[in-house]
Amino acid sequence: MKLTFHIFWKDARHLWREIAVSLALLIVCAWSIPREWTDAGPGLVAATGLAAFSSGFLSGVFGIRLLVILLPVSWLFAVVRAIQSDSLVGNRQFWLTRPYDWRQLLAAKCLFVLTFVNLPLLILDLYLLAKAGFVPTHYVVGLLWMQLLIILILVLPIAALATVTTTVVQLLLSLLVLVLYLVGSSFLSERIPASKFTSTEPFPTILLIATPLAMIVLQYARRRTMLSRWLILVPAAGLVLIAVFAPYRTLISRQYAALQPGEQPPIQMALGKNLGTWGIGGHPDPKQVGILLPLVISRADPGLILVMEGSQVEVDEPNGSPWDAGWRSMNSMQLLPGQNITSVQFAMPTGLYQQLRDSDARLRVTLAFTYFRDASRRTFVVPAGTFPLPEGARCSAPADDPARMYGRPHALMCLAPLRRPASLYMTMKLNDSTCALPENAEPLPDDSTGSAWVHSGESAELSIDPVAQFALMPLMYSNLYHPHELASSDHPHVPGWHASLGVNNSTSQYLHGICPGTPLTLSNPQKVGDMQITQPFENVHLPDISKLPWR
Repeated sequence: MKLTFHIFWKDARHLWREIAVSLALLIVCAWSIPREWTDAGPGLVAATGLAAFSSGFLSGVFGIRLLVILLPVSWLFAVVRAIQSDSLVGNRQFWLTRPYDWRQLLAAKCLFVLTFVNLPLLILDLYLLAKAGFVPTHYVVGLLWMQLLIILILVLPIAALATVTTTVVQLLLSLLVLVLYLVGSSFLSERIPASKFTSTEPFPTILLIATPLAMIVLQYARRRTMLSRWLILVPAAGLVLIAVFAPYRTLISRQYAALQPGEQPPIQMALGKNLGTWGIGGHPDPKQVGILLPLVISRADPGLILVMEGSQVEVDEPNGSPWDAGWRSMNSMQLLPGQNITSVQFAMPTGLYQQLRDSDARLRVTLAFTYFRDASRRTFVVPAGTFPLPEGARCSAPADDPARMYGRPHALMCLAPLRRPASLYMTMKLNDSTCALPENAEPLPDDSTGSAWVHSGESAELSIDPVAQFALMPLMYSNLYHPHELASSDHPHVPGWHASLGVNNSTSQYLHGICPGTPLTLSNPQKVGDMQITQPFENVHLPDISKLPWR
């Protein structure tokens, strides 16, 4: 133990400049991050004079986001320098002549990480939580989980690379190779759309954690540099093999179970009008025809929230055999209550399209989705000032100002400890808004509503800031259109259709935001399950690509 502390103090004295830089950046983060919490926490006031200039600079392009990058970089640089100061590559290092035991040497480096990375970060997190008005001791488990994520995701891979390199330049070259690998992996994932919405866990996670650990232990215990370097190929090759050969259909069927006999489906699908086409870069592919199928979704329970994950389209060929387009990701598209229009796209071989374009086709569309049922619905009148929500967040409504910035409605600005609420759904009648409207604003139908849904995982996320920020604003509108607008609109209107803010010019007037005194309906939708549903469609006439613009 005495030798461990001796090595630790040696590293601390030798790397005092790197440590001082990281601590200075941490202090700047502690000063500047709360200034981004506009009107969302106690004791936060607008800055003036030099403070306003500094706050504006630190919240701009070179501000908070830059600090969030520079602080971890300073940590990692100090860790790399600490490991490489007692290099493990070769057999001519000075420390090999000392009575060092590899366990004590490794323990000294771990103590360096805990002292100059985790401990300052923990102090920063405790300060930021207190500054935001939360009691830090209530979130000890979440804070410790954030510390563990920092070690496993940031420190561990860089530390492993530092054990097999002798200089920072070598490590940077290794990182460049890693970046090229990630670019290639991203390109590969684009060619396997099903990989975006189904999980192959836990194998990738095990590889990404076990391999760096094995490299570090192997280097400190045996200094087998070449073997440790070759170990880098294990997760690299393993992840590629998993991506290419994973049985995605089996995984999807396991995660998104099909309806059981006698089970009532939570949704029904109907084919919309105006089938379209799509193409990469706006140009058709001579080998494939991109087909866009609009779908109208009806719910057994009108209050269901749907998260559309993936779609699959099967087409019956003229000879009767089915052709399968494969699974495609729908990028977790959300359909809030009342929102009932979505679309799926697939690429059909040009030869098959030419056989079917002059006749009616038979399609089968399968949707994989997650659905949530509304719960704990209650009415909430927005008070003035800062107020708590039962979900643990602290929110405030801005003072009413008819001059809305960027055409956005007024919103509740909220802070939450460690993460955003697990599930918080807000609806409001637009005509009940207490915000002042422009004089030329047209009246809205009485049933016009705005809604928003905030949801997140069940645990703290990887971040140096333990205070999550979010806004509640009515960005998804329902029943906005007036009869004369419906008559002149080319949109295939169905009852309850939603419009996102900024979709077209007619929505620019609907800036009924949330101000003190506005009544809201809040609820906490709970996940019901994951499911896949297949719906056949007969007599489908495919679009004529010669007459439709590619989009």
